[in-house]
Amino acid sequence: MEIFLTFLGTIAGMLAALFSWLGFDLSRKLAERSRPCIGESSWSSERDCYFVTLKIFPGHYFVQTKSIEVPGAELSYVRKTDFGKLHSGEFRSILPYTVSVPVKADIVEIDFCMRPKISAPITIKVNLAKDEKPLEYIVFADPNDAGTN
Repeated sequence: MEIFLTFLGTIAGMLAALFSWLGFDLSRKLAERSRPCIGESSWSSERDCYFVTLKIFPGHYFVQTKSIEVPGAELSYVRKTDFGKLHSGEFRSILPYTVSVPVKADIVEIDFCMRPKISAPITIKVNLAKDEKPLEYIVFADPNDAGTN
């Protein structure tokens, strides 16, 4: 009888460990899906740079952006005028850009200027506060071919 109960306890412990691991894996996948994401981008080509607008769709929890970076490019702030868009400030490899992305809110837009004009694929990385995993957006179509990707 002791052997049977030992065997039964071992099987029950293995099943508990399996279900615990499955629950952890499911919660990790749900947390990843609840993050905000960059869903669209708009590109307009001016002289020697691109004016980029990223649309961040909110997730199930509040985040705040910290900076934007594009490998191989320099970024600058954008100022909107009556005549269009102008870049404002110095060009930097990492652009400090703080925007709040609240829960269940409207789409948040981020505008910046990028130079030089590089060809696709372009990876845009939006770093988040609190050392959270950054949002990455990859543009596969060449921005020179179309106005919107």
